[in-house]
Amino acid sequence: MRTILLVPTGLLLAGVTWAFIDRQQSVKAIDATMAEVREELRSAEEENTHYTGGLVKALIQARIGTYQTTLAMLQQKRASLLHRLDLRYCLDLKPFAPESADTITALEREIEEAKAEVRSAELEAHRYAGGLVLALIEARRATAEQRIAILELRLAAARYGLPSLPEKAIANEERPAEGRNRQPEVF
Repeated sequence: MRTILLVPTGLLLAGVTWAFIDRQQSVKAIDATMAEVREELRSAEEENTHYTGGLVKALIQARIGTYQTTLAMLQQKRASLLHRLDLRYCLDLKPFAPESADTITALEREIEEAKAEVRSAELEAHRYAGGLVLALIEARRATAEQRIAILELRLAAARYGLPSLPEKAIANEERPAEGRNRQPEVF
């Protein structure tokens, strides 16, 4: 009789322990990612104070918004794990399928390429003291940094099973002249 009670009790205890440890490891991974995002956000906000207007400032503000979105997404996932909520997402009324390991690897590679582009632009910018060429280099650098922020958003979503806007949806987005902002025709 004791054996019959010990086996189910042991299995139950093992299952609860496994679920708790698994969630704690996931929360720690999310916390580490959130710390990185907060650091990038702080850096972007600091850089934003150096500009009063223009294209570079607009790109920096877009990057700040992207990092804020990433942080909010990660906070939502963390809260769902801590409160043991199972979040399910649908895209176009179809269940969301998490990204594959190949997609995650491709995103990591693309982030590294964009970071190399930023480093290249920074080195090139040191050759100039001002003028149009420097402004173009700074715009290229800011664009690459915004690209990194978007890729990091997609990477965090892929790593933690959250949906993000698929690349094909971005590519197929309607143009204003063709889509929702088009003026109605008058007959």
